[in-house]
Amino acid sequence: DEAQQITLDEQQFLVALQELEEKSQVRAQYVIVYNPVFDTSAILGGAAQLVLLITTSLAVISLVAMWVIAGTISRPIRQLCEHAIRIGRGDFHRIESKTKVKELAELTDAMNEMSQQLKRSDTAQKTFFQNASHELRTPLMSISGYAQGIQYGVFPDNSEAAGIIMSESMRLTELVDGILTLSRMDNRHQAMDLQPVE
Repeated sequence: DEAQQITLDEQQFLVALQELEEKSQVRAQYVIVYNPVFDTSAILGGAAQLVLLITTSLAVISLVAMWVIAGTISRPIRQLCEHAIRIGRGDFHRIESKTKVKELAELTDAMNEMSQQLKRSDTAQKTFFQNASHELRTPLMSISGYAQGIQYGVFPDNSEAAGIIMSESMRLTELVDGILTLSRMDNRHQAMDLQPVE
């Protein structure tokens, strides 16, 4: 009634011998049950090779998928970095978004909006400086002209020339004070008291 391991033609078997009862309707007196025993190290080695092959295949597929996904993310980020550098150099052209990643598309739109606002601000600043330099040049030329006239004795009465120099100096002071006020307002250092006017 116990299974035994035997070797037959270099193949191992588990064999059990069962004696049948005489009351049984089967003509045989013994039943022999056997099962071949396979080399477990060969089975485990084959299974290990199969697992290694599957793991390597999955790793390669995962690396390729990550490479593709990383490329779809890093390429637009690289373009946005280059666009930010161009904005810093004063190139305010729009960049077209070709990405399907929602967050990167939103970032591209935000950078384009920022670029347009900086362009408007840069244009306004250039216009302001042109107008300010023109406004400053006029009183400076008057002051310089009258001062030279006083120096070379062109005016018989220097009090009139001194009065014009004083008025132009005051005008120049008002212009400079206005520019400083605008600068403080632009830098948010000036508290604004907003009130409706007619």
